[in-house]
Amino acid sequence: MRANFFIAVVAVCITMALCSCFFGPMQEEKTVSGKIRKYCEYEGIQIMKGAKFDTLDCLRCACSENGFECCGIGYKAGVIQPPPGCDILHDGCEPLLVMSKDYTKRCGTGKPVLISP
Repeated sequence: MRANFFIAVVAVCITMALCSCFFGPMQEEKTVSGKIRKYCEYEGIQIMKGAKFDTLDCLRCACSENGFECCGIGYKAGVIQPPPGCDILHDGCEPLLVMSKDYTKRCGTGKPVLISP
């Protein structure tokens, strides 16, 4: 029962942490025929209006009429406070809770971190 409560609390913390965002204005340019084409720009790349994507830097980005928005996902979503006796490792974009005294074991269950093939 304690492990189920722990997992539920962690899930709520992770899903509610989408708060580290940045924004950019909509850009526009004239085409050869004189039409106005609107787009967003991210790291020098022009992004079409309506496009959405995730990056390996753990950002979820979207280009809309309002401009460009990127928000952190996973461990970049915001501050996640681990429970006492636990630490957070970055497993790709996902936060992985491990025991402070033994990083090879998951926090709460004590099961091994590594997944066997």
